[in-house]
Amino acid sequence: MAAAGWKPLKIKNCEVPTPLLSAPMMNISGYAFRSLLGRFGGCGLYYSEMLSSRKVPQERAESAILSGLGKETQVMLQLVGNDAECLRASVKKLEVYAPFGFDLNLGCSRAKIMHLGWGAAMCRDAKGTAACVAAMRNATEKPITIKLRTVWTQKQQAKTFLRMLEAEGADAVIIHPRTPEKIFTRPAKWEWIAEAKSMLRIPVIGNGDIFTPADARRMLEQTQCDGIMIGRGAVARPTIFREIMALLKNETAPASPSKADILEAYIRCLGEDISTAKRTAELKTFCEYFANGLPVPHWFWGPLQGKQDAAEIVKLARSFLVRKKL
Repeated sequence: MAAAGWKPLKIKNCEVPTPLLSAPMMNISGYAFRSLLGRFGGCGLYYSEMLSSRKVPQERAESAILSGLGKETQVMLQLVGNDAECLRASVKKLEVYAPFGFDLNLGCSRAKIMHLGWGAAMCRDAKGTAACVAAMRNATEKPITIKLRTVWTQKQQAKTFLRMLEAEGADAVIIHPRTPEKIFTRPAKWEWIAEAKSMLRIPVIGNGDIFTPADARRMLEQTQCDGIMIGRGAVARPTIFREIMALLKNETAPASPSKADILEAYIRCLGEDISTAKRTAELKTFCEYFANGLPVPHWFWGPLQGKQDAAEIVKLARSFLVRKKL
């Protein structure tokens, strides 16, 4: 039986060990970062970074973007794009890796993605999005989730769109309650998560501004959501999932490792490929977000910004953490 403060999460009759999910983040949530989170525990379901449905059907198995797939059972593969046939073909191709399921990205607010009509732009195209969700649903029996931003001004607009997702076969929705324009410049409006929960029969997962265990408990209490997804907060604090579960179970969380030990663990997860372009990009982006868990973020991140060599980035990062005894 679940302890007070949380309940088990089930998506399309598939059990998720905890109601906590790691967010899809470009150049972050690859196999290395998912492995790092796995070492500390508490996360019930991991999301890949977004995979282009335009490219996946032609992607080679040894591609860096597909690295690690097939080694995990609790991973959701996130696809981006607005071509129903490309999405269907991508799901079919990726099923060989036996993921937990698939996610359609309706939340990315990058200008390049929005210009293509992908990501958050799709929230304003109900007809096209319906075709995309239906194509994915027809391609797999596995769970399908939809991660989206709140682009609407009226609750009725949101209700119509969200119920369309449910009708087309989505098994859960993840609500990041910010408009594409706000990015991270304003607090997430958690009331939109509560509204979505009141509208739908499928699970609603909240996302946005979770940086401490207390934040997570407050979101559950205020919105009654079925689960919580964490992005930036999990990079700054990779132990946050087990800390949240300890709080929800009224238990004491294990002692946190030093920041230097966390960095070393991540470097080991990156492995021998750390110097390749893709892994170096992941290392650098990790350090940028990891800095937010340090007393003065810029002191750590500033010297790394212009660096492109993995060995140099590692050397500078290690030196800072040792010098500051973090």
